[in-house]
Amino acid sequence: MFPKLYIAQQPESLNLVEKQDALFVVSADGGQRPYQYQWQKLNAEGRWVDLPGANQDSYQLPKVTLAQSGLTLRCVVTGEGIREGGHSPEAAARQVSGRRS
Repeated sequence: MFPKLYIAQQPESLNLVEKQDALFVVSADGGQRPYQYQWQKLNAEGRWVDLPGANQDSYQLPKVTLAQSGLTLRCVVTGEGIREGGHSPEAAARQVSGRRS
């Protein structure tokens, strides 16, 4: 029996200047490895939706724009052969300021 899977490191919220890169990182522990990762964003209707291809322990957004300010992300992590997993309950929000680099 494996210890329960949990999120050991939450993705952090970032305050960025337009055209900076944003990097979000999550780490998990416990459960059965290997882990599967799925990054999600909170849409305008308040539902979490998968980001296509965002299935690593980190998620990078290159050269953020003002239009992306306020984007809220989380990562769902599951263990091998386990339907239930953990997610980053403290979703990471990104704020992009109007200052230009």
